[in-house]
Amino acid sequence: MNSTQTKKQTIMLKLSGASLKDGDSDNPISFDVLQHLAEQVKLLTPYYNIAIVLGGGNIWRGKIVKEINMERHQADYMGMLATVINSIALESAFKNNGIKTKVYSKLEITKVCDDYLIRNVLNDLENGVVTILAGGTGSPFFTTDTGSAIAAIEIKADAILMGKNDVDGVYSDDPKVNPNAIFYPKLTYDDLFVKDLKVMDATAISLCKEYKISLIVFKINEKWSIIKTLKKENKFTLIN
Repeated sequence: MNSTQTKKQTIMLKLSGASLKDGDSDNPISFDVLQHLAEQVKLLTPYYNIAIVLGGGNIWRGKIVKEINMERHQADYMGMLATVINSIALESAFKNNGIKTKVYSKLEITKVCDDYLIRNVLNDLENGVVTILAGGTGSPFFTTDTGSAIAAIEIKADAILMGKNDVDGVYSDDPKVNPNAIFYPKLTYDDLFVKDLKVMDATAISLCKEYKISLIVFKINEKWSIIKTLKKENKFTLIN
């Protein structure tokens, strides 16, 4: 965060749907979580152009597909709809806090949000509008990781900040299961393949590597975690 910089950096926040919940609450979306995200983003908008991609796992989990004998493409569309629901909730919180914001969706739902047109997204970003990008890729069989990587390329993002629940970066193993898991403060995209580290899906990793987009993995469910990460005041993993 540098108020003297002449050109704002463009960053993408990639947040899981689960990060919108409040602990073990049964409610899929927490007002307090939305409010704190809004407070952080409002402080960051003078310094960064900000795009946000939300997952939908707080509302719909793909693993249920086999249990109810649903076709994969149907399940994927349900996941995309879940990201739209989360995005509209976040947009409302932002507007209530005086943040200029707009939801764009690659899944066409024109009565609910604007269709994703990159020229419009770029124009909004350049004019200080926080853009929330919903609907994944708009097509089934792709993850929100891939959707966020593609969008990051299109908006020429300098970095993707990936907020994880209950884990503060990338480890050699699940630190909640293995207390001896090794923390990696810095990795390359090749390391993710060689060490078989499950940070993003392979398509998303390959895209970020090819287009030289840095990835920062940090713990989202802590107070002021986004700001602390950008100011390098907390623990995170940098991948580039």
